[in-house]
Formats: sequence, structure tokens, C-alpha cells
Amino acid sequence: RKAPDIFLRAAAEVVSKTDKAVRFLLVGPPLPEHLEYYEEMKKLASTLGIEKQVTFTGLRMDMPEILACTDIFVSPSRNEAQPNIINEALVSGTPVIASDVGDCRLMLRNGAFGELVPPDNPSALAQAILDTLENMEEARAKARMAQKALVEEFSSPEFWKPVEDTLETLARKRKH
Repeated sequence: RKAPDIFLRAAAEVVSKTDKAVRFLLVGPPLPEHLEYYEEMKKLASTLGIEKQVTFTGLRMDMPEILACTDIFVSPSRNEAQPNIINEALVSGTPVIASDVGDCRLMLRNGAFGELVPPDNPSALAQAILDTLENMEEARAKARMAQKALVEEFSSPEFWKPVEDTLETLARKRKH
């Protein structure tokens, strides 16, 4: 679902097409039922010749710190409803590139807050990464705009009113 294979193939393309020093992080633990796949991804990085540019971090509890020192956040998912990590990246002010799946288009405001790419397309993802690297000022401007909009949106009383109403209704209905 998260498409690390697409990310790694795109990373290899980026490495081959730029002379910038680039590093790629794959953040997250391998799920017990996916340990074999996790090892396959490590082998794929090696096969693609990018093992020195790729770090598999495993479980991390410091995503705000990771996002703060990341130039670009990439979500190459094949299938995703509404990935919270995209909002986390946007609120951190990190430029975002995401597959155009689920609610990603809505979350990125049709591309106003970040770049959208077709899912399962390593070349399109690589090109978006390369374009973003070449236009970091524009990408950072989009990220700042997203950060400002989301902070305002999530801190407004209008945003929380429906949540409060729902919680109050649920509390009234449960009388024990």
C-alpha cells in the first residue's frame, strides 16, 4: 500500500539524473507480517545501486523532528484514504509530493499545497522530485502557504465545533 518499491525506483532515477547530493529515508517499522517484503526492499535498494543514498530508519517516535530536517516529504502510496502524515508534513512546513490517491488531492488543495503524481509511476515521481529540487523556493512557498492555512484551519473554533457537538451528543446518549 505504501509503495516503497515505487519510492526506491524513483530514488534511483533521481540519483542517476542529478549531481546534487541526495539522501532518501524510508521511515517506519516493518510489520511482522511484512518482514520478508522489508528485506526485499533493502535488496532492491542494493540492486538499484542506491544503498548508500537510502536509509531504512525503522520505527521512529520523532516524526516532527524528522520532518523538520527533511527537504521534501514523499508519499508514493498506491492506496490511501486520508494519510495523516501528509497533514503532519504540511503543518511542519515541509514540501510534499504525493500520489494522487484517496483524499491526497483534497489535502494538497489540487496541487496548491504540494505536488500530485499518478500512483505506481516511478518516473513521474522521480520527475516531481527533480522538479522540486530545482525549484525549492517555490516548493517552500507552497509549504509555508499550506502550513499557515492548516494551522489557521485546525485552530479555528469552527473546525472543532462539529467535533464538540458530536462528543456531547455521544456523551448524552450513553447514560451509564
